[in-house]
Amino acid sequence: MADPPEDAYRRVTNPERFASLIPAAKVLIADVGRRFDVAVYVLPGTGAAA
Repeated sequence: MADPPEDAYRRVTNPERFASLIPAAKVLIADVGRRFDVAVYVLPGTGAAA
């Protein structure tokens, strides 16, 4: 079986399909931040945790 082309991992053809996961991910990150001794960093301009 041949490997997929290298650029197959660099493109997102339908990013909207992940939109419903964003609220759940934010809740999970906040919960982990409260329950454990961790630091959550937000990337400037993205609202995304690093």
